[in-house]
Amino acid sequence: MSAWLMVLSGAALLVGGGAEIRCLNRRTQRTYMRLMIAYDGGWVLATLAGLLTAWRGSGAGGEVWVGYQAAAPVALAVLLVAAAPAGQLPAARAAA
Repeated sequence: MSAWLMVLSGAALLVGGGAEIRCLNRRTQRTYMRLMIAYDGGWVLATLAGLLTAWRGSGAGGEVWVGYQAAAPVALAVLLVAAAPAGQLPAARAAA
């Protein structure tokens, strides 16, 4: 497995975790739940894809899984930051 991919994955997890902490009380629980379900569902799919790749004899199974770990936290952070704040109604957000 490439060392640069591991470093990128670690940095992405750090950024994603920082965004989660920053948005903790600023986003609704419903927003968090939906995004975390999507994140965890993607994690399961990436794990299955990595296992399938490994079972077929390719050495890329780890790269598939770590690649997801590099991309998904950044996407989660972007979606959390872009989500409506906890006190803002959807109609008020559209007007803003």
